[in-house]
Order: sequence, then structure tokens, then C-alpha cells
Amino acid sequence: MCPNSGKKVICFICEISFPTKLSMLKHVSEMHQISDDINTESNSIIHQKQNDSILICNDSMNNVSLVISNNENLENQHSVLAQLSNSQCSRNLELEKNISKNIKVCHRTVHCEMKLIKCVLCDVSCRTKQFMLTHYENDHSIKIITEIVKFDNVSHFLKWKKDMEQKTVTRFVKYRNKYFKSSTKNFYRCHRDGVFKKSGRNIRQLKSHGSNKINGHCPAKLEVCHFKEKQEIFVKYTKTHVGHTMEIQKINLDTEERQFIASRLANKVPNKKILNDIRNANIGKLGRLQHVTMKDLHNIKKSLSDNEVPLETNHRILNWIKEVQDSGNSSAIKFCKPIGTIIKEFPSLTSEDFLLIVVTDRQLSKLQEFGTDIVCIDIHHDGDHTFDIVVLSVIDENKQSFPSAFMFSNVLTKGICELFFEVIKSCLGFPLKSRAVMTDIDDFFHIWCSVMLFSSLHLYSSWLLKNRWQKNAGSKIHSLVKQQLIFDKLVTLIEERNCEEFEKMLSEICHSMEQDFELENFGHYFEYFKNNKQSWAQCYRDIADINYSLLFERLNRSIDFIYNQEKRIEYIDTVVDLLIDFVESKFLEIGDCSQEIMKRHELCLNSMAALSISENGDNTWTVSCLKKNIDEVLEDNKHFKCEFKASFLLLEVRDQNFN
Repeated sequence: MCPNSGKKVICFICEISFPTKLSMLKHVSEMHQISDDINTESNSIIHQKQNDSILICNDSMNNVSLVISNNENLENQHSVLAQLSNSQCSRNLELEKNISKNIKVCHRTVHCEMKLIKCVLCDVSCRTKQFMLTHYENDHSIKIITEIVKFDNVSHFLKWKKDMEQKTVTRFVKYRNKYFKSSTKNFYRCHRDGVFKKSGRNIRQLKSHGSNKINGHCPAKLEVCHFKEKQEIFVKYTKTHVGHTMEIQKINLDTEERQFIASRLANKVPNKKILNDIRNANIGKLGRLQHVTMKDLHNIKKSLSDNEVPLETNHRILNWIKEVQDSGNSSAIKFCKPIGTIIKEFPSLTSEDFLLIVVTDRQLSKLQEFGTDIVCIDIHHDGDHTFDIVVLSVIDENKQSFPSAFMFSNVLTKGICELFFEVIKSCLGFPLKSRAVMTDIDDFFHIWCSVMLFSSLHLYSSWLLKNRWQKNAGSKIHSLVKQQLIFDKLVTLIEERNCEEFEKMLSEICHSMEQDFELENFGHYFEYFKNNKQSWAQCYRDIADINYSLLFERLNRSIDFIYNQEKRIEYIDTVVDLLIDFVESKFLEIGDCSQEIMKRHELCLNSMAALSISENGDNTWTVSCLKKNIDEVLEDNKHFKCEFKASFLLLEVRDQNFN
């Protein structure tokens, strides 16, 4: 039995009950003679109720007594009655629902206003969409193309719909269903069809590129009829779009694209990394995914469920290695030992150790070419991560620091460090002999010399040495004033370029630490550095080594930023991808620098066209300016070394003086 069968409709004039609303309206029309034409006499009927809680419908809203409730809907319902004249309505209505009945029956002429559909090409408005289609065809000469497509099942229809949307750069959204006994009809329309409706309190401003809605009617649509018994699907496809162009920025991401991005976000992949991967993978392809913005990622991230748990680190790195191998770039992975595995050839590695060595072909070529001068070995670690990064870097042809090898490990032992250098030596094919090794850890230097050829010069990185001294001063000296005082003196000592002044300052600092009881513990700690002053004092270094220290410091700060950017990176595969991208960006910087060098070289050659240069034989050159008939003798500067600029750069400068 229908649950509404017990309800009865009551005439709001004479209170006679009727089984249906239609019979009640018929009774009102026949017995009370209320029709579309408002009768002044019938409207003057006043209904008295025993209940004191009544609503009085009068000529204006000022005379409406709201006794039943303070519902905001009452104001909306009486706003229509406020437009009536004094003789149209003066009834006392008991219930709120009777107001609607009174409006429908007695004041139908008030509701003659209808929502009209505006034409997007002109100022014409139509009552229905069908009239608007006729207007498009007759007045604007737009032919509405429609075709019928048949599919065997739902999957074929969805595949066709996805391909059609990608090909036509459109999106069809379902807005209504209609159910029959043997079939179901679904209605899809163009996502740009309709009028923009403000939501909320209208506080937020509209986006700069505007709304997706065209404030009119686009005739493109899909009418999908699905027959239950035969499992057949018939689609009435209206192809014609009116009022907008096919802008890919106006299309929303589909379900598969959102799921792809959501899976990356759930695994804590940084937003910038996701954007770079998407754009690199879709170069030259037309698709909404290529136009993903940071705002799209934030919106998808908000919709993620808290139950989505990312993969463990070990599983992630194995999946990452498989992806790299499938892409054909597996040559960068020189060695990998996941957790839980044992390699018999390397007994120093336990089953709980994790080790990954990454060296690209470009990095290896840089190490082979410039590793004989000076190399830097630095370690990056942080409490939020379960692995450390060891970076081997060199100085390239542009006198810039360049990372030539990476090692990722959850523990650093002597055996793991030896294996790292052995893998590098095996990749090079020969042991590397460097003029100097810059590292803050003595064990790295000794292991390097044991695996590679011996390097006579061990240099400390000044920026790390200062951090070590400041940290130990804070733990060994209780007075904050003396901590800062001794640290300032040591910083000045490092930067001193005169050997005599350095020795004098060093003896004074050591003497003050011996005389002061609070500085005694730090003095014992500093004794080691006093005996190895050639490794950190700038007065004992070559001027080039000082500049190298600054270059390596700049590189390590960049790697620290990648490794610890806002503490959001938790997985090693993400860090590896970011570091490889960083290496590729360094090569782009080299290309830009080379272009600038060639421009300066061409400028120098053009300037030298007006010069006559001849060698005198006594390490002097005679330069003659043909424009001004000026001759000048220059000495050959033996100490001037530059591998990038033109050989006659000094002459170019002199030529500027001629002019």
C-alpha cells in the first residue's frame, strides 16, 4: 500500500476533505467558482479559525502577522502577495502550506513570469530549449547535427564517450535520469551549458578566466537509452556546440586523471615533481592533464581519504627501479641493495642495510674529466629521514661545482663507503688520482686514498668546520658570552690570509684557552685542528682552493634544500628523481653560460679586426690601432690563466683604452 494513501487533501475554504489534490481543485473551481480570472467577491471571503495562531494575508508585507514561526520561507512566499492589490487577498490562513495553495489557486496570474533562455549570440530569449534550437537554425543559420549511435554494452559506450571528449576537447556531464519498466534514459549535456549561479554568501570573487558557464544554451547533448533485457545502448548524439570555443583550460580532469594524481599525492610525492613529470610525459600531446596547475593538485589533495596509506620505502624503491628499467634509463643505477636481501659478493652488507648508488653517464664523464683536480665528499642527513646521502662533486669547465655521484644508504659504515668508491672506480675503469680531497670527515679521506690513488692534500670545508666549532663551543663552554667570543675569533682565524698574522692569532687563542678554566675543555678539542692547520687555514691554501670551497658550499646548500624542502619528502625515490632533475638543470646552465662566452668571444674578435698585433720576441707584443694610429707595447702575462675567454682578452681591454 502506498504510504501516502492515508493522507487527505482539505479544501482551504470550506474544510471538506478530498482523496486527491485534483479533486480538491475541481471542487474549488465548481463550488467556490474560483478560476484563473480573479473574482473580487470570492476573494473577499474570510476564513475564521478556532486556532489563534493564524497568518493574515493582506495588501502589504507590513500587515502580515507571523505568529506560527519565524521561518525565512514565509517572507519569500508573501513577497508575491505583497504585489497584489487591496481587493485581491485578505484571507486569514492557519498553516504555512495554505499560503502556497492560496497563491496557486487564487493568484495564478501573479506566477505568469517564466525563466527564459537567453541566446548567447543575440538578445533574443525563448521559453524552451526547443524554441532556442529553432532560433539558432532560422536566425543564425546554425545547422544542428544529430546522429544515432548504437553500442553493445556500457563499457563500449564509456570508451566511445571518453575518446569523443578527448578528440573534440569537450566534456559531457549527466544531469538527469528517467526510468521506465524496460529501459533507463540518461541525459548528458555540455558542461558549459547553462547560467552561472553564485553559491554561498557570494564572498569569493570569480576566477580571472571566468566561469565555465556561457550564460546561455549550448545544444550539444547526449540522450542515452539503456535497454535492460537486450543490454543494448542507443545514443542520440547532438554534435553542434554554440556560444563557446573548445578551450582545454575550461575542461575538468576526468576520473582516471584525478586518480593518477591522487595516487602520487598519497605517496607523498612533492607537487613540483608531479607537475614536472606530467608535463615531460605529455610533451606535444593535447590533453587536460598537461595543463594541470598547483591549484588542481591542492583540490585533489583535499579530497584524498585519510585511509590511503603510501607504500613502504623498500617497496617504493623497488617499484621505482622497475619503472626506470622499463623506461630504458637503468644505466644510472650502478648498484642497489634493498633491505632484506644478502649479496654474497659483499659480506660487509647485512640484510638490514640499504644501499643505492646513482651515477648518470653525464656525471661519470664530468668525474672522469675533472676529478684529477679537486673532489668534494659531503654527507647530507636529517632526523626526519631514514637514509643519508653522500655526494661526490667536482669543479667543471665553467668553474662551477657539479655533483658527479650520489649514494643513498640507511647506515654509513667503512664497508659501505669502500663499496661506494669501488663502484665509482669500476665505472671509470681506473683509479682516480685527485690533487686534493675536500671533506669534513677524516674517514672519507682515508678510505678514498685506500681505494683510489693517494692524494697528498686533505682540505676541510670551511662552512662545515664553522658549524662544528660553533656546536662544540655550545656544549663545552657554559658562558654564552665566551662562546660567541671564541667563535668570532676562530672565524677570523680561518679567513686570515697572512701566515705570520695567522700564527700570531693562533698562539694567542690557544694561550687564552689554556689560561681560562671554562675554555679548557674546548681547548683540548681544538688541539686536533691546531695540529692540522694546513687543512683549514686559508693562508696555507692556494687562492683557487678558497674559491672552490665557496663553490662547493653553494652546491651543498642546493642539495640540502632539495633533501629537506619543508620536511615533506619522506621517500628515497622522490629524492632521487629530484636530484637527477637537478643534475639535468645544471647542464642547461652550462649551455647558457657557453652561449654567453661565445658572444663575448665574437665581440672580442670584432674589436680585434681594427688591431695589428705582432710579437717582438722578448715576451712583449706590439699592438697598433689602425683607426687612431696608436702603438703600444704589452708584456705577455704568464700568470693570466683562463680556459673560457679569448686568448687576447687583455688586448681587448687595452683596445677599449685606445677608443
